[in-house]
Amino acid sequence: MLQSHKSVAPFGKTHFIVGMKPADYVQKSQQSGAAAEKQHVAHAAHTTEVFFSPDDDVQAVLLDLINKEQKSLKIAIFIFTDDALARAVIAAKHRGVIVELIVDPSKMKERYSKIGLLQKEGVSIFEYNPDHNKDKRSNIMHHKFIIFGSSGSQSSFVWTGSFNFTQSAGKRNQENAIILHDPEVIKKFSLQYELLKTRSVFCGKN
Repeated sequence: MLQSHKSVAPFGKTHFIVGMKPADYVQKSQQSGAAAEKQHVAHAAHTTEVFFSPDDDVQAVLLDLINKEQKSLKIAIFIFTDDALARAVIAAKHRGVIVELIVDPSKMKERYSKIGLLQKEGVSIFEYNPDHNKDKRSNIMHHKFIIFGSSGSQSSFVWTGSFNFTQSAGKRNQENAIILHDPEVIKKFSLQYELLKTRSVFCGKN
């Protein structure tokens, strides 16, 4: 069962971290270097970070997380047209990070889609197969989440929300993004990701 977080403290413009008391922020702001990093890690398992676009620079936050990733990126995304995010994912792949991506078939060949570029650079691409649904009604892979294997000194966590990987999501649209560190949440997302792969077709690597 997930714990309810009653304490919400502001951070930045519209970025909130849930599950930490305001006093924690005062103490953290007075620390620096290794001490501050140690406190952040201590709270990581109980932390939920929330961002709102375009008020927060959500793209910059996501780029930073991808650039720090050391182990794996499991991505389920409806549409991927943002060049900067694509380049960050490719750079992660080239430095040895295991990268997989599940995408909706309707967005595989979108005019500005980066899926072909990612595939060319060796990213494992899975194309969701709507025909897995036996009643044959239209359905789409509308998820927007990433399961991070590890990032810097942090353990695995999940990025999710309404934020598609597009420039308009970062600059114009009213969007949200949430970072979740709860082990039970991460486990459930991981199981669902593997289930999505069974409902998809592996497109291989160019």
